[in-house]
Amino acid sequence: MMEDDDLHAHLDNLLTLRKYQGEADKTGAAALGMLTAALRFARTIMTDEVFNRAMLKADDGDGLFLLANRVQRLAPLLSHDWPAGFTFDELVNDLFAVANGDEPRIIRRDGKQGRFWNAHALVEKKLDAHVWYKVLSELGQGAPARQAAIIEAYGITFDAFNKWRREAQGKLGGDYVARYLVTAVDAKALAARSEPDPVAWALQETRTAGDAYQRELRLSKQ
Repeated sequence: MMEDDDLHAHLDNLLTLRKYQGEADKTGAAALGMLTAALRFARTIMTDEVFNRAMLKADDGDGLFLLANRVQRLAPLLSHDWPAGFTFDELVNDLFAVANGDEPRIIRRDGKQGRFWNAHALVEKKLDAHVWYKVLSELGQGAPARQAAIIEAYGITFDAFNKWRREAQGKLGGDYVARYLVTAVDAKALAARSEPDPVAWALQETRTAGDAYQRELRLSKQ
């Protein structure tokens, strides 16, 4: 269990994030960062043992069934402000149905013509390169080292890397990209700093992300 000083440090971080709320946060990125920090603080207070007991463990079912159970437990956070004709309860029911073999209803959407079937996933994999570039920066790596890590991991030129963020903004929207980057960088930088060698861990994770991009790229051509 964390010491009180550690809990206070997490709370101080949460209160600092609260200062950035307001009209200046046009994309909601700061608000999402605060939500992420608040949920992490709540889990810290609960302890991992209690959290796992509440949310079930991975061996309690396959991935989709586990997701359905966990989403159901997030009802106090998620069960409001859904669009007309789309409710949180219907989403939970659909997840359980799919986990038990049904075809999806609520979560099914027809693909758009003229795009790869995995276009969204492919763009997110490209966006992850920007996540790791920023994480390495936060860990004190200079621009040459960060560029070399991205080029090696993703097998691309740095010019191509620079174009990926604009591509993501065009396909996913500027708000989505801003929120994705803030949340992912915050989570991965925190994970890195908990490792004995944060930079070595981040470099390995960058290579893993590059491999995931290459797999997604191959799938788009099938």
